[in-house]
Amino acid sequence: MKIIITENFKKANSQKIIKECQSSSITDVLLRFWPNSNILSLLNHVDKDAVKILYNIWKNEKNIINANAYKRPIDVTSEQIEKMKKAKLIDNIGDKIKITTTGTEELKKMILGDDTNSFEMKK
Repeated sequence: MKIIITENFKKANSQKIIKECQSSSITDVLLRFWPNSNILSLLNHVDKDAVKILYNIWKNEKNIINANAYKRPIDVTSEQIEKMKKAKLIDNIGDKIKITTTGTEELKKMILGDDTNSFEMKK
C-alpha cells in the first residue's frame, strides 16, 4: 500500500504548524523542533555572580533576621542588589533582603550541587 501525500495536504499541514508556532512561545517552538535539547537550562540561566553574592549574605549569621529575611550588609552595593533582583533571587525592601523561591533554589544548587552529570560538564 502506497501513501500519496498531496500538495494540498502539505500546504495545509505547514499552515497548521505556522499557526501553532505563532500562538506559542519561543520556548515551546524550540522544544517542539528540538525535543531532547538542553534549551530549558539555557533559558533558565541565572547570573552566577549574583548567586555568589546572595550566598555570602546568606552564610553570614550576622545578617539573619528570620528564615527568609536578611539584613543588607554595608559592603553590598546597590549594583549588586540590582544584579540579584534582576536574576529574581531577592526582593529588596529598604535595608532588608527577602530571598525568593528562585533564590532559595539557586542556593540549594550551590550548596548541594545540581542535577548536572559531572562527566557531561567536562566535555
